[in-house]
Amino acid sequence: MHLAAPNQRLLQSTAGTVSIVFTDAEGAPADSAGTVTVGIADAAGAVVLAAGTATTFGGTGTGLYTRAVTATHTASLAEWTVTWTDAGNSSVRTTTVEVVGGFLYTVAQARSLDASMSVVANYPTADITAGRILVETEAEDILGFACVPRYRRVTLDGTGDRELHLPDNYLRSVISASIDGTALTSTELANLTVAEHRVISRPDGYQWTWGRQNVIVAYTHGLDRAFDDIRKAAVRRARYWLDVDTAGIPDRSTEYPTPDGNTYRLNQPTPYKTGDNMVDAVYGRHSLRIDPHDTDGKAFPASRTLQFDPQYNSLFHGGRR
Repeated sequence: MHLAAPNQRLLQSTAGTVSIVFTDAEGAPADSAGTVTVGIADAAGAVVLAAGTATTFGGTGTGLYTRAVTATHTASLAEWTVTWTDAGNSSVRTTTVEVVGGFLYTVAQARSLDASMSVVANYPTADITAGRILVETEAEDILGFACVPRYRRVTLDGTGDRELHLPDNYLRSVISASIDGTALTSTELANLTVAEHRVISRPDGYQWTWGRQNVIVAYTHGLDRAFDDIRKAAVRRARYWLDVDTAGIPDRSTEYPTPDGNTYRLNQPTPYKTGDNMVDAVYGRHSLRIDPHDTDGKAFPASRTLQFDPQYNSLFHGGRR
Protein backbone atom coordinates (compact mmCIF):
# COMPACT_ATOMS: atom_id res chain seq x y z
CA MET A 1 0.00 0.00 0.00
CA HIS A 2 1.48 3.33 -1.08
CA LEU A 3 0.55 6.09 1.35
CA ALA A 4 1.28 9.81 1.24
CA ALA A 5 3.91 11.02 3.66
CA PRO A 6 2.65 13.08 6.60
CA ASN A 7 3.45 16.77 6.83
CA GLN A 8 5.12 16.19 10.17
CA ARG A 9 6.21 13.45 12.57
CA LEU A 10 6.40 13.79 16.35
CA LEU A 11 8.11 11.44 18.78
CA GLN A 12 5.87 9.46 21.11
CA SER A 13 5.61 10.69 24.73
CA THR A 14 7.48 13.89 23.88
CA ALA A 15 6.25 17.48 23.87
CA GLY A 16 6.40 19.26 20.53
CA THR A 17 4.58 21.59 18.17
CA VAL A 18 2.35 21.18 15.14
CA SER A 19 2.94 23.77 12.44
CA ILE A 20 1.81 25.09 9.06
CA VAL A 21 2.97 27.70 6.57
CA PHE A 22 0.08 29.65 5.05
CA THR A 23 0.59 30.58 1.40
CA ASP A 24 -0.96 32.92 -1.13
CA ALA A 25 -2.43 31.99 -4.52
CA GLU A 26 1.07 31.62 -5.98
CA GLY A 27 2.29 29.37 -3.17
CA ALA A 28 4.46 32.00 -1.49
CA PRO A 29 4.37 32.31 2.34
CA ALA A 30 1.68 34.79 3.40
CA ASP A 31 0.14 35.78 6.69
CA SER A 32 -3.46 34.86 7.48
CA ALA A 33 -6.31 37.31 7.02
CA GLY A 34 -7.25 37.05 10.69
CA THR A 35 -6.77 35.01 13.83
CA VAL A 36 -5.86 31.37 13.20
CA THR A 37 -7.41 28.64 15.30
CA VAL A 38 -6.19 25.06 15.26
CA GLY A 39 -7.62 21.77 16.49
CA ILE A 40 -6.43 18.17 16.32
CA ALA A 41 -8.41 14.96 15.76
CA ASP A 42 -7.18 11.36 15.63
CA ALA A 43 -7.75 8.86 12.84
CA ALA A 44 -11.13 7.86 14.27
CA GLY A 45 -12.27 11.49 14.47
CA ALA A 46 -11.94 11.83 18.25
CA VAL A 47 -10.73 15.18 19.55
CA VAL A 48 -7.09 15.17 20.65
CA LEU A 49 -6.80 18.92 21.20
CA ALA A 50 -9.79 21.25 21.09
CA ALA A 51 -9.64 24.22 18.74
CA GLY A 52 -7.60 27.10 20.13
CA THR A 53 -5.60 30.08 18.94
CA ALA A 54 -2.42 29.31 17.04
CA THR A 55 0.83 31.13 17.69
CA THR A 56 2.38 33.30 14.98
CA PHE A 57 5.96 32.18 14.59
CA GLY A 58 8.87 33.72 12.72
CA GLY A 59 7.50 37.24 12.33
CA THR A 60 5.32 39.07 9.85
CA GLY A 61 5.28 37.72 6.32
CA THR A 62 6.43 34.17 7.12
CA GLY A 63 2.94 32.64 7.21
CA LEU A 64 4.16 30.24 9.90
CA TYR A 65 1.76 29.24 12.66
CA THR A 66 2.23 26.70 15.42
CA ARG A 67 0.56 25.17 18.44
CA ALA A 68 2.20 23.26 21.25
CA VAL A 69 1.29 19.71 22.22
CA THR A 70 2.31 17.97 25.41
CA ALA A 71 3.71 14.53 26.17
CA THR A 72 0.19 13.57 27.24
CA HIS A 73 -1.12 14.29 23.74
CA THR A 74 1.63 12.17 22.16
CA ALA A 75 1.41 9.32 24.69
CA SER A 76 0.19 6.82 22.06
CA LEU A 77 1.19 6.11 18.48
CA ALA A 78 -1.33 7.91 16.31
CA GLU A 79 -2.28 9.61 13.06
CA TRP A 80 -3.67 13.11 13.46
CA THR A 81 -5.57 15.48 11.21
CA VAL A 82 -4.78 19.07 12.17
CA THR A 83 -7.35 21.67 11.09
CA TRP A 84 -6.29 25.31 10.75
CA THR A 85 -9.05 27.92 10.36
CA ASP A 86 -8.43 31.53 9.31
CA ALA A 87 -11.11 33.65 11.00
CA GLY A 88 -10.39 36.51 8.60
CA ASN A 89 -11.77 34.75 5.52
CA SER A 90 -13.13 31.46 6.99
CA SER A 91 -10.67 29.41 4.92
CA VAL A 92 -9.72 26.00 6.30
CA ARG A 93 -6.46 24.13 5.78
CA THR A 94 -5.50 20.68 7.02
CA THR A 95 -2.18 19.00 7.72
CA THR A 96 -1.35 15.45 8.79
CA VAL A 97 0.86 14.49 11.71
CA GLU A 98 2.10 11.07 12.80
CA VAL A 99 3.10 10.24 16.35
CA VAL A 100 5.84 7.64 15.92
CA GLY A 101 7.88 5.44 18.22
CA GLY A 102 11.19 6.64 16.78
CA PHE A 103 12.96 7.96 13.71
CA LEU A 104 15.04 6.22 11.08
CA TYR A 105 17.84 8.50 12.30
CA THR A 106 18.04 11.54 14.54
CA VAL A 107 19.32 14.93 13.44
CA ALA A 108 22.41 14.34 15.57
CA GLN A 109 23.03 10.97 13.91
CA ALA A 110 22.69 12.53 10.45
CA ARG A 111 25.27 15.16 11.33
CA SER A 112 27.66 12.61 12.85
CA LEU A 113 27.34 10.06 10.02
CA ASP A 114 27.82 12.61 7.25
CA ALA A 115 30.50 15.26 7.74
CA SER A 116 28.88 17.64 5.27
CA MET A 117 25.64 17.72 7.21
CA SER A 118 27.53 18.70 10.35
CA VAL A 119 27.73 22.23 8.89
CA VAL A 120 24.50 23.69 10.28
CA ALA A 121 24.62 26.74 7.99
CA ASN A 122 24.49 24.48 4.90
CA TYR A 123 22.08 21.91 6.35
CA PRO A 124 19.63 23.56 8.79
CA THR A 125 17.76 21.28 11.17
CA ALA A 126 14.46 22.02 9.40
CA ASP A 127 15.92 20.76 6.11
CA ILE A 128 17.24 17.58 7.72
CA THR A 129 13.91 16.75 9.38
CA ALA A 130 11.99 17.46 6.16
CA GLY A 131 14.42 15.29 4.20
CA ARG A 132 14.09 12.56 6.82
CA ILE A 133 10.33 12.22 6.20
CA LEU A 134 11.03 11.82 2.49
CA VAL A 135 13.73 9.19 3.09
CA GLU A 136 11.69 7.31 5.70
CA THR A 137 8.73 7.11 3.33
CA GLU A 138 10.91 5.95 0.43
CA ALA A 139 12.76 3.38 2.54
CA GLU A 140 9.54 1.93 3.95
CA ASP A 141 8.11 1.62 0.45
CA ILE A 142 11.22 -0.24 -0.78
CA LEU A 143 11.71 -2.37 2.33
CA GLY A 144 8.05 -3.29 2.75
CA PHE A 145 8.07 -2.51 6.47
CA ALA A 146 8.52 0.36 8.92
CA CYS A 147 11.86 0.56 10.73
CA VAL A 148 10.30 2.09 13.85
CA PRO A 149 6.96 1.64 15.65
CA ARG A 150 4.09 3.24 13.69
CA TYR A 151 0.30 3.46 13.85
CA ARG A 152 -2.20 2.69 11.10
CA ARG A 153 -6.00 2.65 10.80
CA VAL A 154 -7.35 0.96 7.67
CA THR A 155 -10.69 0.05 6.14
CA LEU A 156 -10.69 -3.35 4.42
CA ASP A 157 -13.00 -5.81 2.72
CA GLY A 158 -14.19 -8.64 4.96
CA THR A 159 -12.80 -11.95 3.69
CA GLY A 160 -15.55 -14.31 4.82
CA ASP A 161 -12.99 -16.50 6.63
CA ARG A 162 -10.81 -16.42 9.74
CA GLU A 163 -7.88 -14.51 8.23
CA LEU A 164 -7.49 -10.85 7.37
CA HIS A 165 -4.49 -9.57 5.45
CA LEU A 166 -3.20 -6.20 6.72
CA PRO A 167 -1.14 -3.90 4.48
CA ASP A 168 1.82 -3.60 6.88
CA ASN A 169 4.45 -6.12 7.92
CA TYR A 170 5.79 -6.68 11.44
CA LEU A 171 2.47 -6.24 13.20
CA ARG A 172 2.97 -5.22 16.84
CA SER A 173 -0.53 -4.99 18.27
CA VAL A 174 -4.17 -4.66 17.26
CA ILE A 175 -5.68 -1.71 19.09
CA SER A 176 -9.26 -2.02 17.86
CA ALA A 177 -11.31 -3.67 15.13
CA SER A 178 -14.89 -3.55 13.99
CA ILE A 179 -17.03 -5.51 11.53
CA ASP A 180 -20.07 -3.88 9.96
CA GLY A 181 -19.94 -1.17 12.63
CA THR A 182 -19.75 -3.55 15.62
CA ALA A 183 -16.52 -3.35 17.60
CA LEU A 184 -14.71 -6.49 18.67
CA THR A 185 -14.66 -6.90 22.43
CA SER A 186 -11.46 -6.86 24.45
CA THR A 187 -11.71 -10.66 24.72
CA GLU A 188 -12.12 -11.03 20.96
CA LEU A 189 -9.12 -8.76 20.37
CA ALA A 190 -7.05 -10.80 22.82
CA ASN A 191 -7.94 -13.99 20.94
CA LEU A 192 -6.56 -12.72 17.63
CA THR A 193 -3.39 -14.41 16.44
CA VAL A 194 -0.77 -13.14 13.99
CA ALA A 195 0.70 -15.14 11.12
CA GLU A 196 3.26 -14.17 8.48
CA HIS A 197 3.91 -10.80 10.15
CA ARG A 198 0.72 -9.24 8.76
CA VAL A 199 -2.18 -11.71 8.78
CA ILE A 200 -4.52 -11.59 11.77
CA SER A 201 -6.62 -14.67 12.42
CA ARG A 202 -9.76 -15.15 14.48
CA PRO A 203 -10.41 -18.40 16.45
CA ASP A 204 -12.23 -21.39 14.97
CA GLY A 205 -15.89 -20.62 14.42
CA TYR A 206 -15.37 -16.88 13.86
CA GLN A 207 -14.77 -14.95 10.67
CA TRP A 208 -14.20 -11.51 9.19
CA THR A 209 -17.69 -11.26 7.70
CA TRP A 210 -17.58 -10.87 3.94
CA GLY A 211 -18.33 -7.37 2.69
CA ARG A 212 -17.00 -4.33 0.92
CA GLN A 213 -15.07 -1.91 3.13
CA ASN A 214 -16.89 -3.27 6.19
CA VAL A 215 -13.88 -3.98 8.42
CA ILE A 216 -11.94 -1.27 10.23
CA VAL A 217 -8.71 -2.16 12.05
CA ALA A 218 -6.41 0.11 14.07
CA TYR A 219 -3.01 -1.36 14.85
CA THR A 220 0.67 -0.67 15.41
CA HIS A 221 3.46 -2.09 13.27
CA GLY A 222 7.18 -1.84 12.59
CA LEU A 223 10.48 -2.79 14.19
CA ASP A 224 11.59 -1.63 17.63
CA ARG A 225 14.40 0.34 15.96
CA ALA A 226 16.15 0.55 12.62
CA PHE A 227 19.04 -1.74 11.70
CA ASP A 228 22.35 0.13 11.82
CA ASP A 229 23.14 -0.48 8.15
CA ILE A 230 19.70 0.79 7.10
CA ARG A 231 20.19 3.91 9.21
CA LYS A 232 23.56 4.66 7.62
CA ALA A 233 22.22 4.00 4.12
CA ALA A 234 19.25 6.27 4.80
CA VAL A 235 21.52 9.15 5.85
CA ARG A 236 23.46 8.69 2.62
CA ARG A 237 20.18 8.77 0.69
CA ALA A 238 19.08 11.89 2.58
CA ARG A 239 22.28 13.65 1.51
CA TYR A 240 21.38 12.90 -2.12
CA TRP A 241 17.90 14.42 -1.80
CA LEU A 242 19.20 17.49 0.00
CA ASP A 243 21.84 18.03 -2.69
CA VAL A 244 19.88 16.89 -5.73
CA ASP A 245 19.69 20.41 -7.18
CA THR A 246 23.46 20.84 -7.03
CA ALA A 247 24.56 17.38 -8.21
CA GLY A 248 26.16 18.69 -11.41
CA ILE A 249 24.90 15.75 -13.51
CA PRO A 250 21.69 16.11 -15.54
CA ASP A 251 18.83 14.16 -13.98
CA ARG A 252 18.14 12.06 -17.08
CA SER A 253 21.75 11.07 -17.76
CA THR A 254 22.53 7.39 -18.22
CA GLU A 255 26.25 7.91 -18.86
CA TYR A 256 28.81 10.37 -17.55
CA PRO A 257 31.93 11.29 -19.58
CA THR A 258 35.00 12.53 -17.70
CA PRO A 259 37.60 15.05 -18.94
CA ASP A 260 40.19 12.25 -19.33
CA GLY A 261 38.04 10.51 -21.95
CA ASN A 262 36.48 7.79 -19.81
CA THR A 263 32.73 7.20 -19.80
CA TYR A 264 30.89 5.78 -16.81
CA ARG A 265 27.47 4.19 -17.05
CA LEU A 266 25.19 5.45 -14.28
CA ASN A 267 23.02 3.10 -12.25
CA GLN A 268 19.33 3.84 -12.82
CA PRO A 269 16.57 3.93 -10.23
CA THR A 270 13.42 1.82 -10.50
CA PRO A 271 10.24 1.84 -8.39
CA TYR A 272 12.02 -0.26 -5.76
CA LYS A 273 15.64 0.83 -6.26
CA THR A 274 17.22 4.21 -5.57
CA GLY A 275 19.98 3.93 -8.17
CA ASP A 276 22.67 4.18 -5.49
CA ASN A 277 24.44 0.80 -5.38
CA MET A 278 25.42 1.02 -1.72
CA VAL A 279 21.94 2.07 -0.57
CA ASP A 280 20.25 -0.51 -2.80
CA ALA A 281 22.49 -3.29 -1.49
CA VAL A 282 21.47 -2.51 2.09
CA TYR A 283 17.78 -2.05 1.35
CA GLY A 284 17.74 -5.16 -0.84
CA ARG A 285 19.27 -7.27 1.91
CA HIS A 286 16.35 -6.51 4.22
CA SER A 287 13.51 -5.91 1.75
CA LEU A 288 10.30 -7.94 1.89
CA ARG A 289 9.24 -6.70 -1.54
CA ILE A 290 10.03 -7.69 -5.10
CA ASP A 291 11.22 -5.18 -7.69
CA PRO A 292 9.52 -6.19 -10.97
CA HIS A 293 12.34 -4.44 -12.85
CA ASP A 294 15.08 -6.43 -11.10
CA THR A 295 15.71 -9.55 -13.21
CA ASP A 296 18.16 -11.14 -10.80
CA GLY A 297 16.56 -10.17 -7.50
CA LYS A 298 14.78 -12.35 -5.01
CA ALA A 299 11.04 -12.83 -5.37
CA PHE A 300 8.41 -12.56 -2.69
CA PRO A 301 4.69 -13.26 -3.01
CA ALA A 302 2.51 -10.24 -3.67
CA SER A 303 -0.18 -11.60 -1.37
CA ARG A 304 -0.79 -14.42 1.05
CA THR A 305 -0.54 -18.03 -0.08
CA LEU A 306 -3.70 -19.37 -1.70
CA GLN A 307 -5.72 -21.28 0.84
CA PHE A 308 -7.78 -24.21 -0.39
CA ASP A 309 -9.57 -25.09 2.83
CA PRO A 310 -13.38 -24.80 2.49
CA GLN A 311 -14.84 -21.46 3.57
CA TYR A 312 -17.30 -21.37 6.43
CA ASN A 313 -19.91 -19.71 4.27
CA SER A 314 -19.23 -21.77 1.14
CA LEU A 315 -21.59 -24.32 -0.38
CA PHE A 316 -19.38 -27.23 0.71
CA HIS A 317 -18.24 -25.81 4.02
CA GLY A 318 -16.74 -27.97 6.69
CA GLY A 319 -14.16 -25.95 8.55
CA ARG A 320 -10.39 -25.89 8.47
CA ARG A 321 -8.44 -29.06 8.02
